[in-house]
Amino acid sequence: MIDGITRTGSIPGGDTLSAIRRCENARIDWILDGRGAPYSVSCVTSDDDAADLLQDLMAEDWDVTIVTDGRRIALVLDQVGIFEVKDGKTEAGEQRFRSINYLIVEVMVGNIGRRSMELLRPRPKGAASLARITDDALTQLERGRIGTWRLLQAPDAMLKEVQQIDARHSIFSQFNQQELFPASKEEAILLDHYRAMTPENRTAVNQVATAMAQYGEAAALKGKAS
Repeated sequence: MIDGITRTGSIPGGDTLSAIRRCENARIDWILDGRGAPYSVSCVTSDDDAADLLQDLMAEDWDVTIVTDGRRIALVLDQVGIFEVKDGKTEAGEQRFRSINYLIVEVMVGNIGRRSMELLRPRPKGAASLARITDDALTQLERGRIGTWRLLQAPDAMLKEVQQIDARHSIFSQFNQQELFPASKEEAILLDHYRAMTPENRTAVNQVATAMAQYGEAAALKGKAS
């Protein structure tokens, strides 16, 4: 659906936009103006924020998949939803509707740690899944480049091969340790921006940051010497 819009460049009507947004977890501003990432992602800058969002979401009946490349994790929550679209009119001239089943998807990325993982741990066996993917694939997920189709529905869907896990699985211990030097909110925001950059921009930022750090160290040593 998204690929078709990209190829033709045509702007769909309101009902079609609504269907695309729901079925593909797509961002309307991207479809209309090409601004931002194609797909919706909730990026949390702290584990507390992640846990609060997760707690709100868990009031509903979601299937949860923990996605990891071995270093980072993301959470993909999905459940079946229904929406109605216009489907012509009856002989009496009344509007007719038909129901469409689709997957509601929530993608959480960013600083997901101890509090968030502890919220998932007590869920019944089989209620959480684990998917191991490449670091490139997880980066694309973080950047909002992967929609519902590629995540869950395509023949080679990213989350096609998952492992059902329970509270004893090591993933909960691997990512629930408190950091010895936890990042501040500002540092977390900078990290989020860094992860969203292209490799070329990351290289440029690394060079600038390294030069600034070295200059700061040299200035500090000069100050001590004087």
